[in-house]
Amino acid sequence: MRHLFLCGIGLLVLLTSLIKASLADADDTLLPSEVDQSTLDEAALIEAILEHNTACREEVVSAEINYLWHISTYDNPANTADHVRQLLNEFDLVGNPDSLQLLVDALGWHQNSNVPLWDDRDFVMLGDKRRADTFEGSVEIVDSDHELTYSMPNRQLDVTSRGNSSVHKTHIEDFRSFPPTVLSADRFRVVGYEPDCVTLSVVPSPAIEPAGKSARESQVATSPFDQYTFDISTHTLIHAISYSQEQVYREVWQQALTKYPGGVVLPSLRLKAIYNDGILKSLTVWLIEEAQLNSPVDESRFLMPVAENTVLVDSRFKERLVHKVRNPVDDVRSILVPVMASHSTDAHKSGSNWRWILIFNGIILIGFSIWLWRRESSPVKSGT
Repeated sequence: MRHLFLCGIGLLVLLTSLIKASLADADDTLLPSEVDQSTLDEAALIEAILEHNTACREEVVSAEINYLWHISTYDNPANTADHVRQLLNEFDLVGNPDSLQLLVDALGWHQNSNVPLWDDRDFVMLGDKRRADTFEGSVEIVDSDHELTYSMPNRQLDVTSRGNSSVHKTHIEDFRSFPPTVLSADRFRVVGYEPDCVTLSVVPSPAIEPAGKSARESQVATSPFDQYTFDISTHTLIHAISYSQEQVYREVWQQALTKYPGGVVLPSLRLKAIYNDGILKSLTVWLIEEAQLNSPVDESRFLMPVAENTVLVDSRFKERLVHKVRNPVDDVRSILVPVMASHSTDAHKSGSNWRWILIFNGIILIGFSIWLWRRESSPVKSGT
């Protein structure tokens, strides 16, 4: 009886050990699946953020925006990226735009007395047409196949084919940045979570990741990679850092997100810092005061009136046409084609003097040829 009791105890201990071992194995087999699930959740989040931003690029078809604009340049070695970030956190440009003066003073901007702190500007967009009223009455217009740039101080209007102007034309993406479209979702990893935002980092292409390293291990690289932080509720980009040769060269902040009818979200404040060797070189600020998105826009907003004595420079063709407008017109397009077609006497094309010289030389050559022909065809008198 005693032996049976001991055997029973031994059997119970054995069964208990087997059960614990099986449970431990079960826990071990669950751990990888939990990691896989976490990876799947991150991949889904990255995909959702990128898809949302791709769709947002096309969601604004018309816009009328009144905004304040500022740009300043610097050469202060103390303006590292960390120093700039610290100062930006100290000033509320949305609630108090005048605090920009304190910010640029702290950064060491040497302001020209003729340059205002803020420049009041307007931007209008309708489909592929854009217009921006910029500084001192200057105007920029982008149409389907051409661009117009009017400089009020110079009283000069430049015409180029679309995309060929050397002057940057204001775009809706000047008010809202997006992550790059050239990178697929597998080139991003989640590197930071906060209650209201998530940060993604660009990582090396999976095709060139070092052998033996997992995706999570490879996200920690010796060289810094571009990072993008998104608002978690709207998936809107709120901070971006770009690197070149292991140093930050561009940083963008988008703050005070505002939702407009139709669900369009724009930051009321956008700042862009450009660095050289890690030191601030320029700071550009956009502060939206009023905006209407995806509302009717009058086509007349894209007309370009031309005043008397405006110098018109048309560079759409091989030979640049320079034309001084004698009579004001309601829209420059009404005289572009006639000027090009008629080559009016008001136009001064480069090389036109050479053309007249060639014509004159041709006339002389023709006259000389006729004289030779008559001389050779006349009868020769023989001497007797």
